Amino acid sequence: MEYQGLVRRLPNNHVRVAELSGDCLDHIFELGLALEAEVLEKWADPEELPDEELEFHRYLYEKCPFDFQRKMLETFTEIYLCFGIRARDHKLEKDPAGGLKAYLEEIKQAIIKERGKINAGVKTD
Repeated sequence: MEYQGLVRRLPNNHVRVAELSGDCLDHIFELGLALEAEVLEKWADPEELPDEELEFHRYLYEKCPFDFQRKMLETFTEIYLCFGIRARDHKLEKDPAGGLKAYLEEIKQAIIKERGKINAGVKTD
């Protein structure tokens, strides 16, 4: 979890949940958007794009030909997008390239909303 940026190790070997501020999430989602958009443009086959939302993102990171960027996209998908997709009620549009930025912004806002509930002590599903 430390490797994924979800916890921070303290000097006394304790761990603390990492802060995910709005600014931090902005940067994470900007990077994810740029990587997904590049894969979608250069390496994805429009005929192969999965209909299921999470599978669409997994397809994109699997198509990325560069190991480091693939791992970044995998982490972005499996950590942030999985949580965000489950935190809101929305279906993936058939033309994901056209609205990818707005779509990822919606997921980011769902994460911020859920984190606000958690920080306020409100029980979430």
